[in-house]
Amino acid sequence: MAGCDNAQLVSALDSDDTGTMNMGQVFTNGFPFELVNAAFGQELASEDVKSKIPPVGTGSNWGPESCLKRCGVNKPESGGQ
Repeated sequence: MAGCDNAQLVSALDSDDTGTMNMGQVFTNGFPFELVNAAFGQELASEDVKSKIPPVGTGSNWGPESCLKRCGVNKPESGGQ
């Protein structure tokens, strides 16, 4: 079982993969949901979906609620990382 010490996320990309792609944000950041959903023939964009997508560039998540509670960590209201 991991403790409640601070942790550091380290990520490396090689020259064949020089970046990341944040497709979820494309569907919920500026394009009307109706157009995105019509283009893909299914509901990919909605306020509910938007609330579950982390901000661009985070590359990590908060972890299980049980760990957050045990360690006294409160997530930001925005739902981001």
